[in-house]
Amino acid sequence: MDTIDKAQQAERTRRPAARTAGTALRRWLRRLGRRLNAPALAPRTLLTRQALLARGDQMLAGPRQQGREATLVIFDFEDLPQLRSLFDDAVASAALRQLEDGLRRMAGRRGLAARTGSRQFAVLLPGTAQAEALAVAHQALGTPCRIELDVRGSEVVLVPDVIAQACLPGHGALAALHHVLCERLATHQENRKLREQHLRRLRERHTRPAALRPA
Repeated sequence: MDTIDKAQQAERTRRPAARTAGTALRRWLRRLGRRLNAPALAPRTLLTRQALLARGDQMLAGPRQQGREATLVIFDFEDLPQLRSLFDDAVASAALRQLEDGLRRMAGRRGLAARTGSRQFAVLLPGTAQAEALAVAHQALGTPCRIELDVRGSEVVLVPDVIAQACLPGHGALAALHHVLCERLATHQENRKLREQHLRRLRERHTRPAALRPA
């Protein structure tokens, strides 16, 4: 009897341990499955323009979109290339890191972030309307969108021109939209320079010359 009881007791001890190990294994497998099925995080480096357009077209044509619109947001930092000459490489690199971090936060897990020019950047947000995409941009980069740096005790602020528009799926649709938005940005910037020149001429025209000292 003692031998049988000891065997039964050992079997009862092994069963809870086996159940615990099986539960832990199932939990681990579920976590692994969720990781494998989860969308990837935004890459540490921004995409190129070509990669954005190619991957963007694939994304818009994918089953998750199902005809839903996506929004392309373009940022043009006109003063960004001047940082290196005005300050130094460290300041320019710090500004770029801050900007890239903000764009990756904006893109999140589902979107795409890219550097499309020397001073131009873009984010594609799938399943997102235009107003919502701009709200996400402000959440990531502030209102207005900007980069702020402390350079030797002085604050340097870069504010970009921002333009956004929704895009429906279609082969080449993203490239066409990107081209249209870039043209609109260029027109807007040219008109702004013309207004600034006109205002400067007006100020110069209405400025009284200083009186000459008598001989």
